[in-house]
Amino acid sequence: MRRWFLYGLIFLLLFGAFAWAIHWFLFTAEGARRLLQTASRWSPLKVEARVVRGQIAGHLTLEDFHVRWPQGEIHGDSFELRWQPFYLLTGRLVANELILKRVQVRNNSPPTKAELDLSWPTVPAFLTWLVGEIQTLQIEDLVYLQSDGTPFSTNSPRVCSGSIAVWRLIPSP
Repeated sequence: MRRWFLYGLIFLLLFGAFAWAIHWFLFTAEGARRLLQTASRWSPLKVEARVVRGQIAGHLTLEDFHVRWPQGEIHGDSFELRWQPFYLLTGRLVANELILKRVQVRNNSPPTKAELDLSWPTVPAFLTWLVGEIQTLQIEDLVYLQSDGTPFSTNSPRVCSGSIAVWRLIPSP
């Protein structure tokens, strides 16, 4: 009897520690910063931000952010994401609002004569059950630098604003 009580107590302590860690990562600014650092360490995508406010689960703001990957990089003044993570339980990835301000995209891939492919990237098969939706996308002051350094920019203060339809992730072959 005493042994089962000890096992139950250990299980409850481990479960409580796990629940606390998940809460800390998803619902605190420091947890969001640490999660971005960990993801950068274990993937080819490197994410840095001078200021991280908010939380991963809900409303996240990155100021003076820099995202790098082997074929390019993005630098911007502000990245703001408002989303509802509990929709994931129903198989939906819903971003209420995605706002990017003063963004510079640099394409480091070698220039090609082929047409630009703007299709959604493919994902592993286990993610294909997700249906995504961005309700409002707003990008202000966008500059796109091609691999040869030629810029494409807009003088308009608002490059893109509006709703994006629902999309479904496509599995990789």
